Amino acid sequence: MNSKKSARFTSGSENAQQPVTLHSNFAVTQLTAIALESQPAQFTLAMAPIFGYDLPPDAYNALRDALIAGALPNPTIELVTEGTYAAEYDNKDRVIRIHAGTLRQAIQAPESSWELLAILLHEFGHHIDNVLRNDLAPRFPNGIIGIASDSPAEEGSRYANAMAALRAPRINNVVIASYSLADGQTFFIETSYGAAMEHIVQTQIDSEGLTTDSGRFEKFEAGVGSNGHFTHNRIRASLVLLGFSEEELQKIEFGSWLRDHSQLIDPKLVRPEGKPVNFPAVLGRDALTRMVDILAAREFSALRAGSPDEYTVTQENLGVYRASQHIDNPRVENPLPDDPTAVDPDFEPWPRPGDRRLQIDPERSMKIYLQDSIAQMYWDLEAAVAGGLPHALTDIDAKCTNEGLRRFGAGLHILEDFFAHSNFVELSLIKAGYKVLPWTAPSDCKWGLPVVTGMFGSTDVIASLATPIAKLLMPDGLFDFTPSEPGHRSDTEKMMLILLKEQGKLTELAALIGWLHLRDRWAALPGSTAFEFGVWLASTPRRGLGNLVKTAFAGSIILIGNSIDDLQTAQGDPNEDNSIDPTHSQLSKDHAEHPLHALAAGLALSAIRQVAAAMLQSWEREPDAADPAEIAASFFSHPQDSTWQDELVEEWALENPDKIRKAASKSDLEELNYQLKTAKRKAFQEFAKNGLASHEYVEKHFEDLFGKE
Repeated sequence: MNSKKSARFTSGSENAQQPVTLHSNFAVTQLTAIALESQPAQFTLAMAPIFGYDLPPDAYNALRDALIAGALPNPTIELVTEGTYAAEYDNKDRVIRIHAGTLRQAIQAPESSWELLAILLHEFGHHIDNVLRNDLAPRFPNGIIGIASDSPAEEGSRYANAMAALRAPRINNVVIASYSLADGQTFFIETSYGAAMEHIVQTQIDSEGLTTDSGRFEKFEAGVGSNGHFTHNRIRASLVLLGFSEEELQKIEFGSWLRDHSQLIDPKLVRPEGKPVNFPAVLGRDALTRMVDILAAREFSALRAGSPDEYTVTQENLGVYRASQHIDNPRVENPLPDDPTAVDPDFEPWPRPGDRRLQIDPERSMKIYLQDSIAQMYWDLEAAVAGGLPHALTDIDAKCTNEGLRRFGAGLHILEDFFAHSNFVELSLIKAGYKVLPWTAPSDCKWGLPVVTGMFGSTDVIASLATPIAKLLMPDGLFDFTPSEPGHRSDTEKMMLILLKEQGKLTELAALIGWLHLRDRWAALPGSTAFEFGVWLASTPRRGLGNLVKTAFAGSIILIGNSIDDLQTAQGDPNEDNSIDPTHSQLSKDHAEHPLHALAAGLALSAIRQVAAAMLQSWEREPDAADPAEIAASFFSHPQDSTWQDELVEEWALENPDKIRKAASKSDLEELNYQLKTAKRKAFQEFAKNGLASHEYVEKHFEDLFGKE
């Protein structure tokens, strides 16, 4: 999660005093309440997936005791004005430092106070990890602590996510912090608890973290547009300024989210109907679709609760991977590729050598296949125009309206991808006189260097989508023992049912189904909330079944991780070998680390605002409303044939000479791609390793956690 860029603080007066202190005990109070409501084993099970399985139960028991006794020190909060980070935690001084701009944003825009809460929870998570590892973990006789000084990956994000996932009811006017002015006046910052937690669940990123080399400071990245990470969701969030409600934005986001996740239904990953099981190399389309539906239930829980049928992922609304829906270059290396329509008729046929779609349109100086993407976007946006908003339509049922919003999100996704996944940005900079790598070669076309997009390999999709699926089978799900009511199934259990069926493990599947029914009957009995019995009942059959599923899935994750970007490595350099077919990884500006990430996002933001404004006018049936689909299609052009972007590009370039230099350096970009590839591999290997290690940890410490069987 990234903090919003803060505006100048006025608070109603040009001479308003600046806040000088900030205080919050929200996080420690929240964690204390959990400790008071939990038995020792429960508390350990809740904390271990956040802070690590290398910590023994004694450390978590000591943390619970300190919280209950009121003996856990709450870290001091300091306001700072320097630096580019929204916040950081100092492991040595045990201080949370919040940038003054972050506080000003929460004061000026109360509706965004949930972002301050996310930061406070994130940094408090670092503090708890520090206390656990350096104060509460048992020491060897020589005084040495036999564990790592920091939890692997990003425990701050894990902690914020875990606290937000409590899904508390919507309670308004909860005080999350207070601040004081120089004259001693004190003011309180409030938020709607439930709404804030929903925002945090949707936006907090479990990343590798931003710890400095010394390991002392653990930072929270800030400044969307500078160091920040623009995502489809965060770009579209700006549409609230045009009059879209939060619910409408969620419905639009559902359409974009489906478009992203349709990439998982890839012809290289789908088992043809009626073919023998070959897990984990390929899975059935139905199984893959149901796995995506589990993710959707987490991501869009509020929409799902109101309209479960409309926000359930199906083969119809998810679809399959089609290059035209993602502006991908459909070219494949194999001159005689297998026909993907033989796997499923919904796939697009691969183009053969000489296919006209792979050539350059000489007049437009663009790859011809981009016309297919424009047509798909046009179709989506025209369907959205027909849908409309609830207040604009009284004679069309709500299903049509929700469908229209979904299609609007799908269409915007294609438009946003044009700036992130093509070389439009690079060619715009070259037009303005800057020397950057074009990622294409001179061609026989009007403007010499054509607009191109990247080829997309199956490892690209796995790299982006396997992570959340893997998480459903990893340590947090292993401890999801107690159902809230009969019939409840955790995400992990749903995933286990899908994968056991997909593997053809019918005996194990029958055993799991039988055990779930037994648990349902137990949960319906009076007094069934006794935790110790619930854990004993749940752990016995699940240990074997859980390990069976995790072992199979972990093997596929390691295989995937080791093959990431192998296709990209073999492709060469379009800047030197006269190629007009770069890869997705070479062109993609999705990552905040890419020097042109913010510029691509800024251009996308400008484009979608124009399309969204026209869409609202169409929904309101304004007589002079422009066609949103026509406006969107107009952005698909060579930079030399358009001027709308020139001022934005020049302004950004003047402010970012260092990023221009990096975009011109082959070695810098290659190093960036190498780091991202390495991080992906490491993440997959960690998922696989931790999935098995968690089972071994439970086996080793079973009696410590749950008592003797």
